[in-house]
Amino acid sequence: MTERMVRGFGFSKKPLLTMAGWVAVAMPIVFSLVLAAQIRAQEQTEGVAAKLPVFDVVSIKQADPRKPGCFFYGRIGDEYRDCGPLSGSIEIAYGFPDDRVLGLPGWTKSTYYDIDAKVASSDIAAFGKLNENQIGLMLQPVMKERFHLAVHYETEERSVYLLVIAKIGSKLKNSKRGDEFSPRIQISGNGKAESLRCTMSVLARFLSWQTGRTVIDQTGLTGGYEFTLNWTPDQGLMRDRAPSADDSGPSLFTAIQEQLGLKLVSGKAPLEFLVVDHIEQPSPN
Repeated sequence: MTERMVRGFGFSKKPLLTMAGWVAVAMPIVFSLVLAAQIRAQEQTEGVAAKLPVFDVVSIKQADPRKPGCFFYGRIGDEYRDCGPLSGSIEIAYGFPDDRVLGLPGWTKSTYYDIDAKVASSDIAAFGKLNENQIGLMLQPVMKERFHLAVHYETEERSVYLLVIAKIGSKLKNSKRGDEFSPRIQISGNGKAESLRCTMSVLARFLSWQTGRTVIDQTGLTGGYEFTLNWTPDQGLMRDRAPSADDSGPSLFTAIQEQLGLKLVSGKAPLEFLVVDHIEQPSPN
């Protein structure tokens, strides 16, 4: 999630171009970014956040985006590893896509960080059972304590796409991977995406990156699915991409319907925005 990736989550066209360049180089998308209201509702329900483990040791260092393994956000054993610009970490922690995080200074998108957060040995088993939204809640104290992040929320009605099941019915196959396998979509070239286990929230985020508009899942599908998707990327959203011999393929909208049995429908919805009031460079380890 560099400056090439960071602004690729939504409405802004120019930022989306940079994300398009990133997804074309086959980096894993590990976390689903859900509507912030859902995460905050979860945080307030039955004291969920208070019952979660806390990170016992947190290391934060500047990172080189050219190093192998950068652009990764995910759980590995007893730790959470994060390599990318801070803006991506904030998106994961608060459940907001990039286009709905307002007020971030430029350095949060141009400076890369390695964040390595480990839980205590007594919390490893519990940590291994958490979903991506719960891990995001665990990251919020890290953002507040190490970056002195302060935020508030605002709501506006915006144009969105609704992800629904097409008339032909879903063509998604149930994944053979269990819940221990993080939902992800692997980009393996211009206009090709594959997943061994993908939730609809992850797919909605991926489609938001590709279309430049927030996508809201209304399929009612709750499992993990595997698929391969091939399409011709929109040149209007990918100016930094050279035309190829594969540009005769279907558009993303057509491919989703024909290959996945899903459909994107235009609509409007009230969207919540995360507004950054204050943030600082990270404190030393």
